Amino acid sequence: MSFFGKEFSKVSTPLFYFSDDDWNFIKEISDRFPERIPSILDRFKLFSFCPKKEREGLALEMFKYEPRRGLVQRGYAIEDVASVYNHTRDMSRLLGRLKRKNPHLRLQFPENSSRKILVHDFGEVVTTDFTPQDMSRITPDEKIILEDLAMRLIFENSPNRYSAYLAYKEKTSDYDRLIKVVDILELIEDITKMSVNSDIMSEIQDSSIKILKKYPDICATLEVSF
Repeated sequence: MSFFGKEFSKVSTPLFYFSDDDWNFIKEISDRFPERIPSILDRFKLFSFCPKKEREGLALEMFKYEPRRGLVQRGYAIEDVASVYNHTRDMSRLLGRLKRKNPHLRLQFPENSSRKILVHDFGEVVTTDFTPQDMSRITPDEKIILEDLAMRLIFENSPNRYSAYLAYKEKTSDYDRLIKVVDILELIEDITKMSVNSDIMSEIQDSSIKILKKYPDICATLEVSF
């Protein structure tokens, strides 16, 4: 099996076990998104045939080519839209700037955030990026299940990173909530740099503000106003 012209595995049987129900579920979701190339099903197959020690490296390579689909769906060319990898890199840089500006933030969140930021979207190299526009074709519960299957697959060899992903999804700690807020702030910063049209800008800003309002304490610490 190959991707980007590279051979990643010579094995003839999957190296990760998914039940028949899991595969049927993955195929059903994949069939709803025929425009995703490679298909969601093929992505799962690729990783299931890949040795577990190689999956994170493969995911990182694919990460660099996976577009953030929101603007693509609005007519922007893929080459003009940041990849998910660039998004996570820019999140790390933004959080670094915020910490340098705010000593209290450095004291409250002394952790190196780069690894957690990278992990939070890693599953999208398998599931692809689902946007609000896509949610008419997949339910929130289905999205959560699909993402969890992808993360279990990618991080079979790294249980601590899988646990970090679960913590981020639950948003039980201030640190994980901080990562979510920085995620949204980087999106706003990104589209501002792109000079998208005013309708798209207003739409994304409105939806972003709704999310930010869920985390008032973090926004107050970052001095984010609406």
